[in-house]
Amino acid sequence: MSLANDTSAVFEAALALPLEKREELAKELIISIDRDVPKHPDYDRLWAEEIQLRGEALASGEDPGIDNEEAMRRIQAAVERGRKS
Repeated sequence: MSLANDTSAVFEAALALPLEKREELAKELIISIDRDVPKHPDYDRLWAEEIQLRGEALASGEDPGIDNEEAMRRIQAAVERGRKS
C-alpha cells in the first residue's frame, strides 16, 4: 500500500471519530509537529516583542483589531480556500 493510501485511510478513520476525539488528535499532531520543527534560537524573544508591538498598536488605536466573529469568519474562509487548492 502506498503512503498516499495509508494517509487517506488514516484521515478517513480520523473523520469517523467523535468531534472531541478529532480535536484531541489534531492537538496531538500539532504538538508533534512543533516538537520536530527546529525553533529559531530567538523565537521566544521575537514573539514577546511581536506581542508587545501588537498590544501597543491596539492600545493606541493604530490597529483597531477585529472581533471574534470576524476572526472566525476569516479563519473559515481560509480553511475553505485551502480545501479548494
